[in-house]
Amino acid sequence: MERVNFQAINLAIGLIGWYPFGSRPSFCQGRNKDQLKYYQQKNQLPQACNNCYKILFFWQDNYNKENLSNFFSMFNSLPEQLPGKLNQSLAILYTNQTDLKPLLSELEQKIISFNVKCQLDWRRACKKYQDISPHLWQDDKTFLPI
Repeated sequence: MERVNFQAINLAIGLIGWYPFGSRPSFCQGRNKDQLKYYQQKNQLPQACNNCYKILFFWQDNYNKENLSNFFSMFNSLPEQLPGKLNQSLAILYTNQTDLKPLLSELEQKIISFNVKCQLDWRRACKKYQDISPHLWQDDKTFLPI
């Protein structure tokens, strides 16, 4: 089981809302005014967001030290240390469209073998885009630009 500093994780979440992890920085720089303006004017996702796919691990009632230890053991067993972040509701791994399906398949098996208690899902880009213009989205996975 991976040793986890649960207190430090909770401190980071309290300060910035998230605990970042992974050995390389995320390509996601967060939404800014220029990106939102582009999206609203062109009905297109900004380039970086258009290539962003997120694997979501929903903790449900399983946010605790043991489950996080299992999660980080699973995460460290992956061949590539993807960028990610977590809070008390979910963990997010950032990937691209090409790697998404094989990674999901691998994670489905690893969740079981590492006893990570969570609900696995994925989405495309930030939910904020879908909230702003729901008519451009079939669902959280399918963007339908005009």
